[in-house]
Formats: sequence, structure tokens, C-alpha cells
Amino acid sequence: MINQKKPNIDTKEIIILYQQGLTTLQIGKKLGLTKTSVGIRLKKSGIILRKSSDYSGKDRYWLWKGNDYLDPITRKRNQRKLRKWSYAVRERDNYKCVKCGSNEKLHAHHIIKLEECIDSKIEFDISNGITFCQQCHIQVHKELNKKSY
Repeated sequence: MINQKKPNIDTKEIIILYQQGLTTLQIGKKLGLTKTSVGIRLKKSGIILRKSSDYSGKDRYWLWKGNDYLDPITRKRNQRKLRKWSYAVRERDNYKCVKCGSNEKLHAHHIIKLEECIDSKIEFDISNGITFCQQCHIQVHKELNKKSY
């Protein structure tokens, strides 16, 4: 086993970078360390590490595009109302896939596409939903994509 010497980096430099708002991962990449070793050095210095939720959107989301990092459809999918709709659809279908009867990895699927019913009452109507397991859901979308061409 090759014994590699860790870079001799002053902990003060790490602290300064961390106080400037860089993440442990960003500091590690910049200085040739792992994010774990950066975190350990910061903790040993008495620094309280930030939670990932403390970072701004651009640091947390790969879809970041200025202040509008998510398209309207993706924002809709993340809404509490939509999660409640999804739960209600799965509950109505007795937590089983209507195609194969599986009760694992269930998804609520919009019968009328979400993109087509945004801002309408049908968007969150459980009659516009059906429960599929993950495998059947993927298959349904493959079939729908074939029809659209």
C-alpha cells in the first residue's frame, strides 16, 4: 500500500474559506482534501458546521438558473398540494398498482398531463390520478412517448 502524505494546509486557511461561505466539499476540492477531513479540522477548531439547508439555492440545486432555478412544472410538482393529491390517489387505489397489483414503490400518475392542466381544477382532482408501481409507471410513460411521435 502506498503511503500518501496529506497536503500540509493551515487550518486557518480552511476556516477563512468556510467563513467566506464555501462548503466543506468546495474547500476540499480547492485544497486537495476530502470534505470529511475539512469538516474534522473545522470541528476541532471549534467551528459549528452549517447544515446543507443553510446554503443558498445556487449551492444546493443543480438546476439553479439565477433566481428562477426551477421551471413552473417542477415547482408545481414540489408543492404540498400535489403531495396531498398523490397520497389521496394512492389511498383511493388501496395502495396497489392498478396495472399489476404491486404495493411497492407506488407513484400517483396524472391521467391528463400536469403540463396540460396547470391552473385548472382537474390538476388536483383525484379522478385525474391513477396509482402505478414504479415499473408500470415507467412502462406507461414509454407507451405515451411512442404515441406522441
